[in-house]
Amino acid sequence: MFGKPQRGDAVVVHYPPDPNTDVMARIIGLPGDDVKTAGSHIIVNGVFLNETYVQKPFNPESKEWKVPANSYFVLNDNRTITDDSRSWGTVNNDMIVGKAVVVFWPVSAWHVINSHPSVFGQLKNKQ
Repeated sequence: MFGKPQRGDAVVVHYPPDPNTDVMARIIGLPGDDVKTAGSHIIVNGVFLNETYVQKPFNPESKEWKVPANSYFVLNDNRTITDDSRSWGTVNNDMIVGKAVVVFWPVSAWHVINSHPSVFGQLKNKQ
């Protein structure tokens, strides 16, 4: 990692159902945050996120989480076919392997991963 994990960071985490497998997800909630899912929306600390990077907004049920200390709420950008903190809860800091910064395969699709500061810039940290 290059410093503390921030909202919008794409990170590699040990997959909670099978910690021998690693998956990539985006940090949505920091320690102390209130995260709510409602239909096609994600609400963090009372602010609706305009997630332009999400392929198809999808939340099968409305739920609320309070992110504990030293934990993060992570979601996948492809919400319809993958599981994430909505199904297995927050991830502890020690489950984060590192920040993903570049897609290098296939070579023709090489690009730097955007952390979408315009989406998360309006949020204030609760801690």
